[in-house]
Amino acid sequence: MTAEGVALLRDESAAPGLTLARQRTPTKGAPRSRSRIEAESWDHVDRGLFDRLRALRLDLARARGVPPYVIFHDATLREMARLRPTSKAALLDVKGVGARKAAELGDAFLILIASHTSA
Repeated sequence: MTAEGVALLRDESAAPGLTLARQRTPTKGAPRSRSRIEAESWDHVDRGLFDRLRALRLDLARARGVPPYVIFHDATLREMARLRPTSKAALLDVKGVGARKAAELGDAFLILIASHTSA
């Protein structure tokens, strides 16, 4: 932080023309509002399938000794639960799934999606 910045923090009149952006005070117990993008990311997502995909991801991550996001991010699982791919080619259309992950992990996720869709 510059000397001018420190002076501004101590005395707002130290730098005329500059103002501090004040953060709103958080309200305890208030529900967290979701952004429009976050809310839209759940549109048409089968939440039951998403939960099953997360459980599979966790099992695979534990077996490999890596964090779950290394397998797939939540956004990728949401997209799978939205699109419900039925082949490796369709799985490649899911954002976050590349050829390597489709080859290594695709069968497990496709089997789960097929079993959920037929149930």
